Amino acid sequence: MHRAAAILAALLSLAACSAKATGAAPPSAPASAADAAPAPASGAGSPDPSADARLRKASPSPSARAASVSLPLRATFYYPWYPENFAGNGSHYTPSAGKYNGDDPKVVDRQIADMQYAGLQAGIASWWGAGKREDRRFAVLLKEAERLHFQWTVYYENEGFADPSPATLAADLAYLGKYTSSPAFLHVNGRPVIFAYGDGTDGCSMVDRWRTANTAGFYVVLKVFGGYRDCRSQPDGWHQYAPGGGLDVQNGYSAVCSPGFWKNDTGTPLLARDPDRFRRDATTVATSKAPFQLVTTYNEWGEGTSVESTTDWPSTSGHGVYVDILHEVFAAHPR
Repeated sequence: MHRAAAILAALLSLAACSAKATGAAPPSAPASAADAAPAPASGAGSPDPSADARLRKASPSPSARAASVSLPLRATFYYPWYPENFAGNGSHYTPSAGKYNGDDPKVVDRQIADMQYAGLQAGIASWWGAGKREDRRFAVLLKEAERLHFQWTVYYENEGFADPSPATLAADLAYLGKYTSSPAFLHVNGRPVIFAYGDGTDGCSMVDRWRTANTAGFYVVLKVFGGYRDCRSQPDGWHQYAPGGGLDVQNGYSAVCSPGFWKNDTGTPLLARDPDRFRRDATTVATSKAPFQLVTTYNEWGEGTSVESTTDWPSTSGHGVYVDILHEVFAAHPR
């Protein structure tokens, strides 16, 4: 449901906050955080055959040419893991929409409208590989976004749990080419965008692997690690993913805020929810001038980082307190 060793990563993210004023990279996680990670539940299993048929029908249009989005870009991390990952002790929270089904285009339409109301131009959807559940649902996300004039890209998760070879990365990028001609696939400077997760053992060799693999010309945004600014090779962009810290600014690259962090199997939150604090953090993001202005997350329910409305923070707008805050802050500080 959520990334292995999330608590450890979130604890380390608190140290990252102290670096936000200077743009210094946060400390790296110990290798054991990645080494101990079990196979991610998000990539396991498949929808039922009827769901597969619906998803095949939802394939995005290959004919329209994708348009570039200008920077700065405001986007949020998104998880196509539901309803499966609502099962059991899935979250401390209950979505206002109930245990919704990510195969349903009406659900996706509502979520896209939610993100657009928040002032976001794109979603970064968790992706674990060709043919996986998230891959099949990505087709639904693109199809609906084509109608609603929204953008999507993928969050390449496997980089956070292994060191994929250049050949593996190149094959995955080639596969993703089936989606990049959609007008809803995020492009910057005419190039399809991809974000990649990372782990505590990453270093400059990760950048080298992606540079070697990227013969398809993707605009690559990697997750930061200690010393990332000193690497001889550089990707197109950098981002942090550490929602347990609330706010992180990597000067010149990205700014990101989170409403809170309460992992589903812990008794108390690591980062308690506070709308006033979130408003301040969102304002910092909106005024940062960073090329990528990000929110972690739209709907990661297992780690309790969602801004999507729940029964715990509804609002009269119907979008929920935290989406309302983004709407107000981003409208007050246009990109």
